[in-house]
Amino acid sequence: MGYMINAQPVVPIEEWKAPFNYARDAAWAVDASDRSVAVVGNRGLVIYDENGAERAWVEMDVPQRAVLIVGERVFTGGDNGISAYSLDGDLLWSAALASGCQRLALLGKDTLLALSGGRIVSFSSLSGRRLRTVERGVTVLATSGTTLVVAKGNRISCLKSEKIAWTRDVGFTAADLALDSDGDVWAIGGESVLLISGRTGSVMWKREFPGTPTAISVLSGGQIPLIGSRDSGVVTGYIESDKGKDYITIVFSSDGEILWRAVYDSGHGDDIAYDVTTTDRGEIIVTGSATNVASD
Repeated sequence: MGYMINAQPVVPIEEWKAPFNYARDAAWAVDASDRSVAVVGNRGLVIYDENGAERAWVEMDVPQRAVLIVGERVFTGGDNGISAYSLDGDLLWSAALASGCQRLALLGKDTLLALSGGRIVSFSSLSGRRLRTVERGVTVLATSGTTLVVAKGNRISCLKSEKIAWTRDVGFTAADLALDSDGDVWAIGGESVLLISGRTGSVMWKREFPGTPTAISVLSGGQIPLIGSRDSGVVTGYIESDKGKDYITIVFSSDGEILWRAVYDSGHGDDIAYDVTTTDRGEIIVTGSATNVASD
């Protein structure tokens, strides 16, 4: 399942269901463009248009863990490899990976990076031709242009044009990374959120997250008065209580200030957020799993 937050104002929250098994499935990853929203889960890929109407549903035999929209193409990463689809759900190409694919990112104009069992493997996004192994021992990655940021254990490294610009020990294993328009690096892990200077690698600030953070995305500044002129970091995850787990999503300013927070509770058990993305219209889309009455 997933929900969409309009960041200006913070409410309303619109809840929607992907065509998965709502009682037993999970929406592992989400990505959005100005024309589409793509969500992947245990049973496949669903593509929505910009108005939220279902555009395509592609059922798959193995769980899909990652999704990335680039122009007119949607890339998915699953337990057997990666695939490319049109926005109408037509298969364009696929490539097998023995260790599956856990993350996807675009480097430069047309180099697709797939995180597979700790290795970053590069492919041509146009043809699916396998290029080479870029890095090893990686847990998460993020890209912007030709800049690649990777986490290896507690250490985060920034590579610019394939050369290491800096490495920083952040004291925790990063769960996710994101790059903003200034080139600064947002990192989450443990119960922390921090912002690292993309130029020097120094930690600009570190804040506590009131729960377990699972994903981060950057909300572009200058479009939403509530957020301000600079980029903000949108962190999602879950909090725990005696009633179970609930989604929590917090927007942090570039100065580390909490701008707002939202909690989702289905009221029927555990609800766990796995991924988050943003749109140019100021929408924040969170996906994960939720418990409903039918699954109790």
